[in-house]
Amino acid sequence: MRVLDAVLKREPGASTTTGLYAITGTVGAGKTSLALHWAHGVRSHFPDGQLYVNLRGYDPGDPVNAAQALDHFLRALGVAPPGSR
Repeated sequence: MRVLDAVLKREPGASTTTGLYAITGTVGAGKTSLALHWAHGVRSHFPDGQLYVNLRGYDPGDPVNAAQALDHFLRALGVAPPGSR
């Protein structure tokens, strides 16, 4: 949690660019639980909202592919599906 919290600490006047961070580990190590617990705790730092997608990597069905994840995010942000105008 301290490592993730350090991501939010910026020097005054520093760039507001945010990097992409990955939490890695073996199956069942608690990666999703850690990410969700941290995200809920720092949601006030992201007043425009947060996006989450379950990639279903170890579910019995097919995992979510990149196009499906992007579509999920675009719909969550209010972007209409293609051809819906």
